[in-house]
Amino acid sequence: KVTIPVADIPRSVDFYTRLGLIHIVDGRAGYARFEYPDGDSTFSLHRVSPAPAGPLGNSASLATARSTEGSTV
Repeated sequence: KVTIPVADIPRSVDFYTRLGLIHIVDGRAGYARFEYPDGDSTFSLHRVSPAPAGPLGNSASLATARSTEGSTV
């Protein structure tokens, strides 16, 4: 499972649905989950405020993402 921070859940749900992910948990409460079309993996969005800076958030977010690669969170 992968979870990323986003500022706008509805807009992000629309984006990832257009990419072909299957929306399985509603995003109105600040969280949304998707399944990949093939396989058992899931992908989640978690609302944050303010919006993360840059394409992957701030450098601390990128460092956290790198430090948790391969972990089961």
